[in-house]
Amino acid sequence: MRFAIGALLLAAALVVAVLALVGDGDDGGSVPGEPPPTVTEPPIEPPVEPAPADPAPAKPGASDPTPTTVPEADPSRPVVASAFEDVPIEGATLRLSGSSDAALRTDRFGQFVLPTHWAGGSADVSAPGFGATRVDLDADGRVVASDGTSRWIRLAPASSIRGRVVGPDGTPLDWVAVTLAVVLPRPNDEPVAKRWPLAERVLSRDGGAFDIDGLDPRGRYLVVARLSRIGVAAESDWKATAEPGTRRPIRLGGGGEARVVVVDTAGRPVTGAKATLTGRPDSFPGGVSADPATRGVARLMRELRVEVSRDAFFARVSGGGWTHEGMGAYFRDLPSGRYTLRIAARGYASYTTVLVVERGGVVEHLATLEDAAVAFRGLVVDDSDQPIKGAQVQVLTTGSSFAGYRTTASDAQGYFEVRGPEEWRAPLRLSLAATGHESRTRLVGPNERQVTVRLARHGAIYGTVGFPGRGAEEVVFTFSRAAAPPLAFERRLDLRGEAVRYQWDLPPGRWRVRINCAGKREARLDFDVTPTGAVELPAVTLQPK
Repeated sequence: MRFAIGALLLAAALVVAVLALVGDGDDGGSVPGEPPPTVTEPPIEPPVEPAPADPAPAKPGASDPTPTTVPEADPSRPVVASAFEDVPIEGATLRLSGSSDAALRTDRFGQFVLPTHWAGGSADVSAPGFGATRVDLDADGRVVASDGTSRWIRLAPASSIRGRVVGPDGTPLDWVAVTLAVVLPRPNDEPVAKRWPLAERVLSRDGGAFDIDGLDPRGRYLVVARLSRIGVAAESDWKATAEPGTRRPIRLGGGGEARVVVVDTAGRPVTGAKATLTGRPDSFPGGVSADPATRGVARLMRELRVEVSRDAFFARVSGGGWTHEGMGAYFRDLPSGRYTLRIAARGYASYTTVLVVERGGVVEHLATLEDAAVAFRGLVVDDSDQPIKGAQVQVLTTGSSFAGYRTTASDAQGYFEVRGPEEWRAPLRLSLAATGHESRTRLVGPNERQVTVRLARHGAIYGTVGFPGRGAEEVVFTFSRAAAPPLAFERRLDLRGEAVRYQWDLPPGRWRVRINCAGKREARLDFDVTPTGAVELPAVTLQPK
């Protein structure tokens, strides 16, 4: 301070001296009211610009000026954050325990600057909608949080959502599954958008009521309610509060209906069809991704697979307001919106269309199914390459909603076709059988579109087995052929009296059959089978043991 005052006086003296030398003798360089400074030998220094006075040193125990905000997040400063995803809390309060000092408030980064005289004490930290905590301050004024860190002060969310699930007519619905997700803003970053971890198995009860506690009060919550017989409802912009209040309703279903009738190209009803109606009602959130929060809701809707989805099988309907007669299905209590209708039926191409349902309206749709594309064609012949008429063909399919066995038969020229959806996965298992011929199974590869199956001609045997006194439930026939290729297999018949007739096709050759049933002696027969004709075997009576 003394140096600064001396420098000012020296500069003033130099200015006065210069004015005296260049002036007209007038003593205009003097300052009224003050004697001119006396300078013996001025030092040779450049002029020094006036500078503001240095602040006085702080007195022991006095408080330093403490700003309540910082312009940017400082990685060296403590952060007050939610225990959920460490999202900083703006406006959290810190008070020095046992002191009347003014409280500190965190900035938008959740940060603050501690006064130096708080060192060695403890601070109570709180924020609306969160649980409070106390942290210790070390001798250097640094925060020592409960988890042992010197940076994060985590507050547990303590807010709640209270709701009620109701049906289309406002009736409360119990045992409805409720899922919760949240979009929570973060400073200078995309918001957090994820499922709330503690709300995975919430069910409505006691008149459709549900409570979800331990929530961050700053979040924008997405509430999803599901009940299989009605559907799904989704609402965003739910807020969590720390105070109990009126339960907010979430409504399942709507007032619209869709009626669907399905026929083939000739107008005949198609049996065994299955319809799936999926869509996004107009009331569902997340349809427009205009801002980060809405984009977060849209991503959560996709992640949670939130859409109305109904399945229905067709039954014969007529009258009752139906325009068309045939195989029909109802979809009731639909919210207004656009829905995709998909119909699948064996032997028919997949059918897809869009239905627009309005609240209180009824949409009636006639679906005409085209024949499915031919997956492959086949020819059935005997060992003389003669076509076999009426051969039964079974195809085991996979990869579609109607996976399983499909059947057809060869025509008079021995040809058959198998129709099915393109999503069938090869290989397909083909099983063929024809009277008087062997049965065969073969695989159809992914590139096969035409197959030829040869069935060797068989002979036939038939006969009668008697069971005096019965006493058994079934009879077992064990066939064996020693000639190449050797064969052995069993056939079983249920007993429906004291005698049973049998008839089977067998490959040519010399055969032996053993006939057994519980409590009876075994009978044996040897016989020859030729490719043509039928052989009647001698009647057999099984005697008690």
